[in-house]
Amino acid sequence: MSEKIRGRLAEQAGDVIEWFAWQDPYSSEKRPRAVVLGTRALCIAEPRIDVTGRGVYELNRYEFVPGSHKTVPVEHRPGRGGGVATKVAPQPRAPLPKPKSDLGLSSQETGQLGNLPPTAQELLQAPFSSKDRVRRCEYWYSGHANRLDVYIFVLAGRHFVTAAVGTQQVPVGHTVASAHWNLTCHRLAVDRIVGS
Repeated sequence: MSEKIRGRLAEQAGDVIEWFAWQDPYSSEKRPRAVVLGTRALCIAEPRIDVTGRGVYELNRYEFVPGSHKTVPVEHRPGRGGGVATKVAPQPRAPLPKPKSDLGLSSQETGQLGNLPPTAQELLQAPFSSKDRVRRCEYWYSGHANRLDVYIFVLAGRHFVTAAVGTQQVPVGHTVASAHWNLTCHRLAVDRIVGS
């Protein structure tokens, strides 16, 4: 990705909360695709081909209402016996994801959301409904089978963007189902959408 495109993403996003990039498997040139969650906008750079056949980037962004950024820390520590110790500020309860999401998520996206602790799932889904559906879901993680050093899951809609950013650890004697998570859940109100 060119320095010019990286600069535009940084300028539009504001202070970076988290970002990720990878080679887009749908790009015939194997060019990278990037997602940047910042304090001013969620920005996505997707490789495209213009009418002349030249490789370009389509830049989309969800611009945020200034001062609307809210965060909630989620520390999830299930015990070996199945008990859960979760530290989080009380929040209104939202339903856990259903196999077929009425929020606009694919089954793969719903499955990925289902890996997160219930409290994080609730916080991510709370501002969305069947009338105000998710327009875009982005997620990425890096690490090993027993540890994710970076995890990010983002839902974007017409009125809100929510994200969970953090780490996951599977202690000895535990499984992925009883993994320990340290996350920060973010909610930002959307002012306007530029692009798709």
